Amino acid sequence: MSILDDSVGDEQAILKYEGRHLYLLNNDNTNPLHVDGLKLKEKQNKKLSHGSIINFTANTDSIVRTYILEPPILLGQALKNRYTLTQLLHQSEISHLYEAEDTSLNYRASSVRVFSHIQGVTDDLFNHFKKRASLISGLAISNIHPIIDYGSELLEIDEVQKKFYFIVMDYKKKYSWDDIVKKDKEVALSELVEWSLKLGKALDHCHEKKIYHGSIKPSAIIINDSNDPILLDFKIIHNSQFNATLIVGSPPYMSPQQWQGEDETAEDDQFSMAVVLYQLISGELPYKHNGKESPSNRLDNFRRGPSPCHDVAKKNGRHQVPAAVSAVLARALHEQPTGRYGSVNEFVNEFKKSIQIYDAVHKNRQKKIKNCIY
Repeated sequence: MSILDDSVGDEQAILKYEGRHLYLLNNDNTNPLHVDGLKLKEKQNKKLSHGSIINFTANTDSIVRTYILEPPILLGQALKNRYTLTQLLHQSEISHLYEAEDTSLNYRASSVRVFSHIQGVTDDLFNHFKKRASLISGLAISNIHPIIDYGSELLEIDEVQKKFYFIVMDYKKKYSWDDIVKKDKEVALSELVEWSLKLGKALDHCHEKKIYHGSIKPSAIIINDSNDPILLDFKIIHNSQFNATLIVGSPPYMSPQQWQGEDETAEDDQFSMAVVLYQLISGELPYKHNGKESPSNRLDNFRRGPSPCHDVAKKNGRHQVPAAVSAVLARALHEQPTGRYGSVNEFVNEFKKSIQIYDAVHKNRQKKIKNCIY
């Protein structure tokens, strides 16, 4: 179970997880543990259901940590008697992504994201889910991977009927930006500019419709056979619709406002896009937040801002990166939304200009050197 495998400090000594039972060992009242809203007593154990919400305060820093027991693996299940889940592609605490066969269309490959059955979640949240899925499925924008279907399915898990919600997309993948990150590959700045301009234009069209991605990260951007970037995996559930203490997102790519549980905005998408570009250019993340650091330390990091991207790239033996690129990224990564660019499109166009100016100066310098030699 990932929620405790990732834990640190005194949590390991206090909590034990085995066979989907959570045990509270030698604890006192200064470190309360709550499962689905009920306090667990010392030396008491609780069998967890998939989707159980756990709140725990660690001795080390007195921070309340919230975890959720990840959804079950549903391989072989057929949703809507149509989408048979054949391969698990990615899993998180909130949802799992599967490759699936669409049996109504000669077993065409689809990708299906199934959201966890969350304990105590009301129908209001899933009404929100259906509304947001409907909005995203109506997008007809280049470089956006549309939702082609969505719905819910009652499945028997642990001898109990539970409702799961899901979205369906075409499964078309050449490679993702995450593959670039994992292989530590270097991408030419000119190609990054070309991809970014297309994504910036697509995101601005979404923002004009008040639709925000909310979860931009390398795995959410794929490159198709035409070498075009395609943005997928829009965040379906907003933080304000979820458990008040559980922040949903990908920690290293979240803006300060998302960490505070605020609903997503265009400025958050800009921030996350800047994090991804910084990572691809320099080979490192600007911030290494994972949710285990204290909120005050995290806030201090945001206020200080990232190390200049060109310095980090140089340290990692990357191509020469103009200092102007660092300045553009630093603005897009500003702690406050008002300190960022007016739109994602403006940001990526400034990114393009910073490289064009450098190229022009560099070419002119090379020309002068050549003239001096000859």
